[in-house]
Amino acid sequence: MRGISTQAYNANTPILDIKTGRAYEESGRLYTAKDIGFPGRPCSWMQNGFMAVNTTMKAGRVFLWSLYEQYADWGVDFVKHDCVFGDDLDLDEIKTVSSILRIRRQDILYSVSPGTSVTPAMAKNVTELVDMYRISGNVWDLSGDVAAAFDVARNFAAANMIGSEGLRGKSWADLDMLPLGWLGYPGSQQGPYRNSNLNPDGQRSQMTLWAITKSPLMFGGDVRNLDDATHNLLTNPMLLEMNSFSTNNKEFPYATVDGRIRLWIATGRSGEVYVAFFNLNPQMVKVSAQLSDLAKTLPGRSFNSCYQV
Repeated sequence: MRGISTQAYNANTPILDIKTGRAYEESGRLYTAKDIGFPGRPCSWMQNGFMAVNTTMKAGRVFLWSLYEQYADWGVDFVKHDCVFGDDLDLDEIKTVSSILRIRRQDILYSVSPGTSVTPAMAKNVTELVDMYRISGNVWDLSGDVAAAFDVARNFAAANMIGSEGLRGKSWADLDMLPLGWLGYPGSQQGPYRNSNLNPDGQRSQMTLWAITKSPLMFGGDVRNLDDATHNLLTNPMLLEMNSFSTNNKEFPYATVDGRIRLWIATGRSGEVYVAFFNLNPQMVKVSAQLSDLAKTLPGRSFNSCYQV
């Protein structure tokens, strides 16, 4: 989460100096949470829970270092740093945490969120600092949430943001979790107790879009109660191959369609070409595309035949 907890701030807890194991001291002064916290910059969706820290102060950086040292001691290998991106953008804190992880060379994947109001221009400020970054609001098992991802993914692909330079080689635009299988409801205090509201076609559409746009595949359901259909979709070899190794991923602009149709195209590592057709209408529609149009999208390639998978 962003910065420091409100509980620590209100209690004015000392800042740990991991080098000495005692409270952080500088020039004879002991520093505490109230020295580094910004109560006027709370997390927008948890305003009573967390606030930003002053990273221009060494004490603020010492606090963040101690926090990520604790994560490493616990064996944490993935951190989702929330309330620092999108509408909550705190570039200074992202830079500080990224620097800590780079210096420590700890094998911790670094993800930032939320993705509300994120644009390619904003994301370009963080791609080299992180491993992945959210580009959407919260995605739940609603057809409208999945449909909204198409424009977002198109914009980031058009800006050449899929697989940009990142903290460890590449950074990836994250469309959020896959709300498949056995779920709860947003904000519910109960454990998972219902099936996904997306029908089989909707689930297949979401998984295919996430795969061909190379979004990180984060499963949001209960792995303890994984039905065969969900398991088969999540482990589909072609989708995982496409998500891991495809290139030239982009929305396909050439097609003859009836209704709201979205199309994506990508190149496989063995020279194969993936084309995905998505029907966002409630009824069936006819879609057609010419091999010559595929060549326009991927010039220099030869298209002699097509196979449906």
